[in-house]
Amino acid sequence: MAQPTPYDPLYKHTGTSFTGSRFDQELAAIQSTINKILANLARIQCDDTALANQSVGFDQLKTELRVGINPATVWATATAYVADSDVVVDGTGVYRCIVSHTSGTFSADLAAGKWELLVDLEPSVGALAYSATTGSLVTAVESNGNHVDFSSQYSIPANTLEAGSVVRISALVRVQNASGADTLEVKLHLGSTELLTTTAFDPDAAGDHVVVEFEFVIYGPPSAAAVARGYGQWLTSDGGSVTRGTALLLSGIATNSSLLVKLSAKWSSNTAGTEARLLMLNVLIF
Repeated sequence: MAQPTPYDPLYKHTGTSFTGSRFDQELAAIQSTINKILANLARIQCDDTALANQSVGFDQLKTELRVGINPATVWATATAYVADSDVVVDGTGVYRCIVSHTSGTFSADLAAGKWELLVDLEPSVGALAYSATTGSLVTAVESNGNHVDFSSQYSIPANTLEAGSVVRISALVRVQNASGADTLEVKLHLGSTELLTTTAFDPDAAGDHVVVEFEFVIYGPPSAAAVARGYGQWLTSDGGSVTRGTALLLSGIATNSSLLVKLSAKWSSNTAGTEARLLMLNVLIF
């Protein structure tokens, strides 16, 4: 609809007679302008004076508000995308077009600065950060009364853990062979911090095992000395008996650096053939 016609008096009435017909013409001109104003106003304003639904389009927005208006679609090759208007989904990311172009490959277009990431929808709750089930050995011969690290380990990247992050670690160490009165002790480490140490137990035969679990929550943003609180437990089977333990921590966790999650084992002596295998290490970050 065009803009209302501005009202412009039809006659100059100073010093002239003001007839009824001229008065009617003036009122008609005023009425026409007012009616057009009201018609245009109804297009942009509801009866409650709020802005009318669907009355604002992309072109009416200021440049700084143009964050991508078109409904998001799955990215496709050989497609013309318009800057500041088109939004696509690729993988777990939602992207806004910032340079108009015809798509080739998404990775190349992204590297060329044609897309801007708006949000990454990759799930962070209950995400399995690491799982190892291949198994690595620590033998009594190499241990000989000292702790030796299992080779299956996971490094939590720097700045991954933020306020509210929860880390749950679980592991299973199984005795492959047992001989004599050798005892086995297992430690769980997070960076330079010992999260827990199991009681040393005397496995009677192959198949005895140690199950370790530890969970902690981070309080505060990534830093060199983040505060955390945690709870751990372990179960050791020794010929059918079970031993439970608990451990409470934590403080001074360097979450702004990478944190290595690992387990170590110590055999009390170096009896040949005695060995323990890390069958499982899971690290979940919520």
